[in-house]
Amino acid sequence: DHWIGGSVDVTDVLVLSVDVP
Repeated sequence: DHWIGGSVDVTDVLVLSVDVP
């Protein structure tokens, strides 16, 4: 999971989710 802009969301380390461009 990524916020718009490409920075990494906290949830990236917890769950696998779809990356947002």
